[in-house]
Amino acid sequence: MTDDRPADDDNEDLVDRRRLLWAVGALLFIAVAFVAWLGFRAQEAKSHLEQARTSAQRAKDALLKGDAQEASKAADEARTQAQSARNATHSLPWNIASVVPWLGSPFKTGQQVSDVVLGLAGDVLKPATTVGEALSPDRLLQDGRVDVQLLRQKEPELSRIAADASRLDAQAQAIRDPGYVASLQDARTQLQRQTSAVATLLDNTALAARVAPSMMGADGPRTYFMGFQTNAEIRGTGGLLGGFGILHFDNGKPTVEQLGPNTDLDKNFSSIDLGPDFAEQYSFAAVTTDYKNSNLSAHFPYAAQIWKSMWVQQTGNNVDGAVAIDPFALSYILGAVGPVTMPDGEQITKDNVVELTESTAYKRFPTDQVARKNYLQSIASEVVKKITGPVESPQGLLDAIGKAVSEGRISVWSAVPAEQQLLEQTPLAHAIPDDGAPYAAVVLNNLGGNKMDYYLRREIEYVADGCDGDTRNATITVRLKNVAPPNEPLPDYIAGMAGLTADVKSQIRTPAGTMLTSVRLVGTKGATLQSVLADGQKVPVFTGSERGHPTFEVQVFIPPGKSGELVFHLSEPTAPGEARVPVQPLMDNVIPKVSVPECTG
Repeated sequence: MTDDRPADDDNEDLVDRRRLLWAVGALLFIAVAFVAWLGFRAQEAKSHLEQARTSAQRAKDALLKGDAQEASKAADEARTQAQSARNATHSLPWNIASVVPWLGSPFKTGQQVSDVVLGLAGDVLKPATTVGEALSPDRLLQDGRVDVQLLRQKEPELSRIAADASRLDAQAQAIRDPGYVASLQDARTQLQRQTSAVATLLDNTALAARVAPSMMGADGPRTYFMGFQTNAEIRGTGGLLGGFGILHFDNGKPTVEQLGPNTDLDKNFSSIDLGPDFAEQYSFAAVTTDYKNSNLSAHFPYAAQIWKSMWVQQTGNNVDGAVAIDPFALSYILGAVGPVTMPDGEQITKDNVVELTESTAYKRFPTDQVARKNYLQSIASEVVKKITGPVESPQGLLDAIGKAVSEGRISVWSAVPAEQQLLEQTPLAHAIPDDGAPYAAVVLNNLGGNKMDYYLRREIEYVADGCDGDTRNATITVRLKNVAPPNEPLPDYIAGMAGLTADVKSQIRTPAGTMLTSVRLVGTKGATLQSVLADGQKVPVFTGSERGHPTFEVQVFIPPGKSGELVFHLSEPTAPGEARVPVQPLMDNVIPKVSVPECTG
C-alpha cells in the first residue's frame, strides 16, 4: 500500500513537529529557569532572613545591656539584611509562585515574614536604639538620682515605638501557616516569639516612662510606706511585715527615713472598709488593725491600703502609696552595689543577707526580741544607705531590680488612681486580676506563728481539658515539703506554735518544727469545686470569694522532713486567654507546670 499524500504535506508535518518540539523545549527551558531563579531567590531570602533575625536579637540584647552603640550597629545590619530578604521575596518569580493555590502558601508566608522583619528592624529597633542611647542607665541614673525629666521627655517617642512594635507583633501573629515547608514553619514560630518579646519589652518601657516620673517626684515630693517582708513566716503577699521605712522621692532622688520594727505600729487602729468579700474572707483575723495579719491576701493593693491607714493613724502623716520588698530582692541589689559593713565590722553581702535575716537572726537572738529587731533594723539601715547613694553600675542595679520584680519580690501601690491603673498592667502591682481568663493562684499563710517557712519547698501544677463545651475539668496539684532536718534542735521562736492558743496546742500533738499552713487556691472566675484530696483523702474545704474569683482553703500540718500533696479538682469555664499561675514570693523560686489549652472564646 502506498502513501498518496503530497510531499508538501510531509514537509508541513515535519515543520509542525519541529515547532512543537521547539515550543515544548522553550517552555521546559523557561520552567527550569523559573525554578532555578525561584530557588536562588528562596536561598537568598532564607540567608538574609536568618542574618536579619540574628542581628535583630543582638540589637535587643544590646539594648537590654544598655550598650546603645552595639544596638545601633546591630539594628543597621538587621535592616540591611531584612531589605535584601524582602527584595528576594517580592521578586517576579516569587510573586508569581505566591498566588498558586496551595503550592504558593509557603511563598506567601515568606513574603509576610520578610515584611515583618523589615518593619521590626526599621520601624522599631533602629528608633529604639536612638532612644536607648538617651536613656542609657549611665545617663538615667547619676549620683543616686533618677533623671525623671529626661524619662518624661522621651515618653512620647517610646510610646510611638511601642505602638509600632505592637502593630508588627499583631502582624507577625497573623502570618499564615506555610503548609508543607517545615523550615519556614520554624522561622515563622521564632519570629512570632521574637516580635512578642520585643513588643512586651518596649510596652513595659513606655509604661515605666509614663508612670515613674510622677511617682518619683517629678511634679513634687512623694512619700511611700516601705514594708520589709519576712518570708520565714509566710503571708499572702510574701511574708510577715517585719519592719518598715518611709521612702521619699524628690525629683528622682530617693531617701529613706524613720526606719522601724513592726512593733512601732502599736496604736489601737480603726479598721477600714475594703469591701464585703474582703470582710467575709479575712475579718476573723483583724487584718485591717493588726500588722501581723495585714497582708493575708495575695492582692497587694489591700495590704498597701492597710499600711497607709495604719501610718496615718500612727503618726498623723499621710503617704502617697506603699512598697514591699523582701531579703531576696535586697540580695540581688547588694550583688549590684556591693556589700555593706555593720558598725561592729560584720559584712552583709548578697550571699548571706537572706540567711542572716530569715534564719540566723532568730538563732542568734532566740529569746531577746528587742535585740533581734534592733539587729535586723541596723541591717536594713545600712543596706538602704548603700542603695540610695551613688551607684558604680547603674545597669547592674536596674538588672537586679528587674530580677526582683520578675519574681514578685518588689510590689508597688499608688494612691493615685491613674497611676495605680498603669501599675496593674505590670507585675509590680501584685494584684489579683479582675478578668475571667484561666487563673490558679496558690496562696499560703503561716497559721503557727513561727518561722518554719524558711524550710518550706513547693511544687505547683495546673492542668485542664480542651476547649470543647462551656466548661472543662481542671486539676491544680500542690506539693509542700518541710526540709528542716528532723533531728536539728531549733529555738522555740522558730519551731514553736506561738500563733495558737494554749487550748488548741493541747489538742494538737505534733513534733517541734511542724508547719501549720493555710493553702488557699484562688481559681478562675466561675469555677466550681468538685473535690479536694490531701494525700489521696477527701478533706474539708473553706470556700469564699476574692475579687470575683472563687477561693478554696485547706489547712495542713507538715512535720520536719515530711511532705504532703493537695489536689484540687475543679470545673471551670472554657474562658479565652492564656492561663496564669502567679507565684507567691517565698524561700524557693517555683516554676509551675502548666498544661492548659488556650481557648479563643
